Amino acid sequence: MIDWTILSRKFKRLGAANKFEVLALKYVSDVYSEYTWIPTQTTVDENKDAHLGKGTEFDIWEEAKFKGKNYKIRRQDLDTAILSGLLQGNVRMIVFVSNALVPEHLYSRADVTAKMKGIEITYVLDAQLESWLINHPDVYNDIFEEKITIKASSCPTQEVHKVFIFDTISTEFKSLSENTELIVGEKYILSLTISSSVENSVADVALNNTAPFRILKSPAFSCSNGIVLTKGMNVVELLVEAISEYNNRVSVRINIDGKPYFGITQHLLIQGNNNLQIVYSKQIEILHRIKSFVNSNNTTNSAFVFTIFAESGMGKSYILNSIYLDYLFKRDIVSIDFEMVAINNSNYQLLCKVLLYLNFGNIFLYSDINNEEDRNKLKVMVEGAKLNNCLLKQDLQNLVDGCYDIAIAMNIIKHLVLKCRRNNDYTIVSVANGKTSKLLLLDDIQYLNDLQYELISIICNQCEKLNKRITLILSGTKDKFETLAQEQAFKNLSVNLFCLEGLTPFDKFASIKNIICEVEDSDLDIIDSIIPNSPLLAHEVICNLKMMDSTSNLLQLIENYNNGIEGNAIFQNKFISLKKQEIELLDIIYMFKLGIYFGDIITYFNSKTINIKPSIEKLEKSRLIIKKEGKVKPYHDYCTASYLKYRNNKMFNGKTADFLEFLLKHNGIDENLVISNLIKCGKRYYKKYKKRIDNIILSSIHSSNFGTALYYCEYYYNYLINRSSNSYSKEELYLLYLYADCLVHCGKNDEAEKLFEWLCEISNPNTIEYIEAKASLLNQWFWHLKIDRLIADSCILQAQTEKLLSSNLNAEDYIRISKAEETCHNRRMVTQLLLDQYDDAYFTYKNRIVDTCKRLDRMSFRKESATIIMDYARGISYHNPQKAYKIMNVAKKFFNDNFYVQYRRALLCNIDFIVLSCINNIKWKEEKFQELLISLKKEKFYFEYFKAILKYYACKIIDESKLLEASRINNYKTTTVQNFYNEIHKCMIEINNTPEYREKYLYNILIAYVHILNKQFDKAKDCLNQAYEFISKAGSSYLRSINHNIDNIYSIKSINWCLEDTELNSNCYYLDSRFW
Repeated sequence: MIDWTILSRKFKRLGAANKFEVLALKYVSDVYSEYTWIPTQTTVDENKDAHLGKGTEFDIWEEAKFKGKNYKIRRQDLDTAILSGLLQGNVRMIVFVSNALVPEHLYSRADVTAKMKGIEITYVLDAQLESWLINHPDVYNDIFEEKITIKASSCPTQEVHKVFIFDTISTEFKSLSENTELIVGEKYILSLTISSSVENSVADVALNNTAPFRILKSPAFSCSNGIVLTKGMNVVELLVEAISEYNNRVSVRINIDGKPYFGITQHLLIQGNNNLQIVYSKQIEILHRIKSFVNSNNTTNSAFVFTIFAESGMGKSYILNSIYLDYLFKRDIVSIDFEMVAINNSNYQLLCKVLLYLNFGNIFLYSDINNEEDRNKLKVMVEGAKLNNCLLKQDLQNLVDGCYDIAIAMNIIKHLVLKCRRNNDYTIVSVANGKTSKLLLLDDIQYLNDLQYELISIICNQCEKLNKRITLILSGTKDKFETLAQEQAFKNLSVNLFCLEGLTPFDKFASIKNIICEVEDSDLDIIDSIIPNSPLLAHEVICNLKMMDSTSNLLQLIENYNNGIEGNAIFQNKFISLKKQEIELLDIIYMFKLGIYFGDIITYFNSKTINIKPSIEKLEKSRLIIKKEGKVKPYHDYCTASYLKYRNNKMFNGKTADFLEFLLKHNGIDENLVISNLIKCGKRYYKKYKKRIDNIILSSIHSSNFGTALYYCEYYYNYLINRSSNSYSKEELYLLYLYADCLVHCGKNDEAEKLFEWLCEISNPNTIEYIEAKASLLNQWFWHLKIDRLIADSCILQAQTEKLLSSNLNAEDYIRISKAEETCHNRRMVTQLLLDQYDDAYFTYKNRIVDTCKRLDRMSFRKESATIIMDYARGISYHNPQKAYKIMNVAKKFFNDNFYVQYRRALLCNIDFIVLSCINNIKWKEEKFQELLISLKKEKFYFEYFKAILKYYACKIIDESKLLEASRINNYKTTTVQNFYNEIHKCMIEINNTPEYREKYLYNILIAYVHILNKQFDKAKDCLNQAYEFISKAGSSYLRSINHNIDNIYSIKSINWCLEDTELNSNCYYLDSRFW
């Protein structure tokens, strides 16, 4: 044994490390003499101490790690070197030289994950390094500066270290998990760690006849015979299938150069499997076609995007899992399941990881993103990598932080999407070289919101333009997308669209024949009628048939099987047979689509002195749950939906709450998701976690996630109104106000108006809380045209706001009051315009501009003034369209200078400026209008989007009407007018919006013209009468065009804008220019 402490004693820590680096370089220069090794500079070694240098197609690194007495190699020592090699892009092998021991579990983990990225790791450790050093005494003398006294040995040695079993599938960028609880029929990786003191030994692996595994042949894995071992540490991976139930350790025999060696696994529990082999010809066909493309991608520099589309339970995930297994060690492969997130935004974090993966590979295998030190190292590494795209240093830092912090993730994803919208040439996917083809599998695309889906679309489009070996396979579920438009966009995303339509009659026939009994050809129709098309449901039905009386013939079985054709009924039969403890367990598991860690479940129930393992095993065998990657998960979304319907709200109870509180004490759990379920378990839990919920509401509103905020606000509201006390604190009133504001943003205006009224009733009129609620109520009154008291009430409210603004307010309260005062002035001004009170409106407008200039800094003044100017311009477009056009341009310039800061208002202002161009007979920009429409829709500004479509077609219809003579009107109605009719109704379906109030008024006055052209005069009159009724309280100018159109309904042949100085023609339909 060499005494390595000599180096530390003689040369101190740094000197010893430098000496060891020289030793490692001498070793690789001797053993790998076919290469020329270049030492790196100490200050910038990029986690390598020597490499082949420039000018080579690939690179090989040598990394030296000297450790003091009794020290072992840490995970970070290995991962940092592998991560750096991955970022470099062309590293083929890393020679890891150390005098220390590597814990055996790290061998397999590092080797398996590195091979997935195309990097081989060779270990030169204590025994092997000592053997070489003893045989090279001159090197020893040079490094230790003394003569060696140990004699060389000529006896070769081999040793089999621990044997590990790994899962074959990993999601969310995690490394493959070690597993000791297996399922019959499933495939696993058998990993053997073998050390050899000689080069080119040959090993054969064998299992005895009673072993619960069989070794499978696969091009992605080692063969069991003729395995060539290199000198040093070797990791051999074999693909195996569990073939029988088992509860013990497994002995593996390895013959090395004819001599037997044995390795022993940990204690394994292999359970039976109720899975049946359903015949599914379409699935096999799609799998074959995708694999043929993927194989060709490895030899050509091209990118492929595939989409798989089907109903739930049709076998999409099976295809993705099969592809993952087949290409595990042949591609840099990653599989992701997006989550259905009503109350958290974890998909943003996954998208940050997707972008980093596409640019750098799966760097997360070698870095703990939850560890701040690892995160900072990762930032430094990715910033130093050379990317041929537009991702800035700050973007990369935010992407790394976004993997850990949801708020940062949301901001950086939105930031990058907006950049890509503004500049089609802005690239977020690297074109840097990489030696390993990337294969990205994305399941459950339907759970992405519009912004997230837009990023995926951008990624797919940019990948397809690259001449690089990247393959993306995306899977989405029919009727589960957020909107019909998003579902259609997914189907159009790639020309390589594969649709799974379920089992054919012949698939069902073959499955019954293989699994249950012989059947006659004449039974085909009856089999087709009883077996569902969904392979998931078909499996359940066939399984139930198989468990029935085996002496009956098929027709008798089917006749007896009078329940279970509907999916919910199939699974509910399972739920009914469960015991109380199993139901309690499902209550917990079915709350978490991504699963709960198995260890957390065991720890919790052990603390209650309950042996929960038998219940877990039963639920596994019943195909209600699945154990995967150390987690227990719902078996399928279909099961979850059926269970939630079966249990209704009974799953939210004290026992569930106790477990959820236990989860909150553990790291790695989504606290928002846990709390969202906890507050359903009773009022006392809401009260207990109220502070956390308040913070979630405020942070969600701050990041414009009004849907998330609304979810919690509803519980907050119910908690407050159901308690015994009728008094409310300032904090409670503010949160109730925010609840009403969320209702407005989510399109629930009637509910919002009632809540604002109630807040005004229970609040002191001289408080901020009252003023905020009253200002918002004025806004609702205006939009609903309840204007009888609006001007008078706004004057009273103005006096109250001025009084409060002159008092000693803190900065936050001052901002809140100022915002309410702005709303108060603005709503009074636009109401005056609505009543044709132009002089009064101008006075309010001018005073507001002057007052704003006095109170605010330049930036804030421009922002608030631009809003006032925009609304004033809208209101005078009938009275003075030229002036409206000029001052709208002033507002537009400010909003365009701050486009993404005031994004919503900027979009609306640009749209209104285009409309005013049309009104003033100035050529308007149709393509620009269409771009703005798309942006409104993508941002989910649905009400504005609906009104904008009306404005767009109003401009288009009027423009074309001016160019056409009356004799051609019938041809005209089949083009733009018909397109409008189709598009506006398509829009109403897509955004799930039936127009009400002002939107309905705008819809009616435009759609009435379509009815007139179609000679549907009764429908046209009905629309115009509804519009008249809504607008009847407004000024007479608003009624002018409606009365004219009703009076001349049978003679109308064209359409134009109605302006104050327009002389009305009986043959023309007039459209009010004031599109608010």
